[in-house]
Amino acid sequence: MTTHTLQRGGAAVFNLIDEPWIPVLDLHGREREVSLREALISAHEHRDIVGELPTMRFALFRILLSVAYRALDRVPVDSPTEEWGELWRQPQLPSAGFERYFEEWRHRFDLVDADHPFMQTPELRTAKQEWKPVSLIVADADPEGALFTMRSELDSLSLSEAARWLVHAHAYDYAGIKSGAVGDSRVKNGKGFPMGLGWAGWLGGILLGGKDLRETLLLNLIIGRTVGRSGDLPIWEGSALTPAERTDEEIGTIGPLALMSWPQRRIRLRVERDRVTGVLVSNGDELGYTVRLHDEPMTGWRFSEPQSAKAKAPRFMPRKLEPGRSLWRGLSTLIPTPQSAAPSASALKKWPDIQRTAEPAETLEWLGNLVEDRELSADTVIEVSAVSMEYGTQNASFSEVVSDRLSFAAALADLNQGAALLSLAQTASARAVSAVRSLQRLA
Repeated sequence: MTTHTLQRGGAAVFNLIDEPWIPVLDLHGREREVSLREALISAHEHRDIVGELPTMRFALFRILLSVAYRALDRVPVDSPTEEWGELWRQPQLPSAGFERYFEEWRHRFDLVDADHPFMQTPELRTAKQEWKPVSLIVADADPEGALFTMRSELDSLSLSEAARWLVHAHAYDYAGIKSGAVGDSRVKNGKGFPMGLGWAGWLGGILLGGKDLRETLLLNLIIGRTVGRSGDLPIWEGSALTPAERTDEEIGTIGPLALMSWPQRRIRLRVERDRVTGVLVSNGDELGYTVRLHDEPMTGWRFSEPQSAKAKAPRFMPRKLEPGRSLWRGLSTLIPTPQSAAPSASALKKWPDIQRTAEPAETLEWLGNLVEDRELSADTVIEVSAVSMEYGTQNASFSEVVSDRLSFAAALADLNQGAALLSLAQTASARAVSAVRSLQRLA
């Protein structure tokens, strides 16, 4: 599909609410690009989001989910699961809330706006006024042996493709030295020194899937999750980013919405004749990854004794996927039970406050609540997809993407009514692994 810009008073416009840029599969399996509005309001007409990499699917989905939260989860309700059930039983997502939101925040979704370009820092520059190649943010390009060698000699990107890689870079950018931005007090000798991965790079991202994009959005939407957290906002609702690191007051409350679009980097795209021909990537806002257990709902967590000893307080780390280990083999960590996640005696002696050493993704706990409250049928088949980005030495390059999918009945997530089923599934998984090992030894 050819990307184009409209003209508004002589200035270029590429508003992501209206312009096609999100790749989807329709119900007939055909791939095309749609706008943010169509992806949400016509979600029942699309099977899934697709992308160049599984990590891009996860990153794009989190942008859609942020908008869905702001449009559908704005006021307190007496029964969150019942409210969710009402949405689930409708044939499509209610459009009125989305249209109100798009009208209010339309000016922050223009990719090429001079004052508020989407997820960018308009005044970002280096002392030498230099730009980097666009391949810097394209994870499947091959700058100095990056992730894959799927393409080379990448000189420019269409605006729609650049928008996708912009979202991906914020979510998954690797560590390492960045361009030193004018106005950033942390810059030394023209360089921005390493300050960690993009937030999603720490995660074993968990996404619950249904028959179409509408169901997938709702299965990951925890009604009541963002209500009452004043200041927890997606980045486009905050003040314009500057090259400097934001203060705690400027950041506000860090919760699910802030994390879904967290600006670990400052990025600026150079647009020439409807193409992105250069990019700047500098350091943004640093974020600790061991203290977000109650803020990030789309990953599992594991207790870390080394991190706890260092902080002198219980610390949990996001649980990433293990390369070469299928998701079904980790069922006991995907949905831990009190028995499988019980802390050891030595851990309890040091940290008497911890209840268990593994925590499931909050979205899986929510799924169990929906089944328990009978807002979702226990025999509904849920596809759980998980994805992690693996990095090279010192996290300074992309290494590989690890992804897997697993389908099971929603009843397994209900630990009150489905504990016996989950125990049976975990036993079956353990026996399958044991059988494979026995076959290896025999061979």
